Amino acid sequence: MTTWQKSFVGSDKAELPVKLDYSDTYRENDQLDLDLFEHLAELHRAQRRRLMRQRRGTGSGPSQC
Repeated sequence: MTTWQKSFVGSDKAELPVKLDYSDTYRENDQLDLDLFEHLAELHRAQRRRLMRQRRGTGSGPSQC
């Protein structure tokens, strides 16, 4: 056994299995999904409002004659 190996045997630096906790990551991803969904919903509402204004002829878009 080398000096390097002896220094790690029984120490806190020995390789142990690590259980990873992804719960924070999942919460962050869920929040990002919610933010994206809300943003897309607002874009959809804005598009519908713009189309309704165009149909009424009050929009700033091209007039349909």
